[in-house]
Amino acid sequence: MLRVREKLNSTLEPEKLLDDLAREAIELVNAEGGYWGLREPQGMACRKYFRGSQVLPLDYCWPPGHGLAGWLVLHKAPYLTNDAVNDPQAAREFCQRLQVRSAISTPILDSQGEAIAFFEVHNKKDASGFTASD
Repeated sequence: MLRVREKLNSTLEPEKLLDDLAREAIELVNAEGGYWGLREPQGMACRKYFRGSQVLPLDYCWPPGHGLAGWLVLHKAPYLTNDAVNDPQAAREFCQRLQVRSAISTPILDSQGEAIAFFEVHNKKDASGFTASD
């Protein structure tokens, strides 16, 4: 948590801060990868995917109600799945493309309780699946 606090205090650049927080979230729950996204008029948009030490380009927008990030827009609560490919809420083609087996997606809410951003992490490194404590 000290590393997270240092990162919060080290930059005023929102994108760099969100990159750092996504990497910390991935490490904290022992995940293989993940991303963050911001709310745009058409839904939750993501521009990059973190997998290990790689940063991969990703240009995807989930409309409200579609995929895990789109679910967050409507429900404003975390979503956990340990069977992403068969989960009716998960975007199957997206999960197959990124080899997502399990995921936790959590919204960032503004002071009015609206989802303005999100973090999502994928695949426990030990393949055990995520739990609510993650």
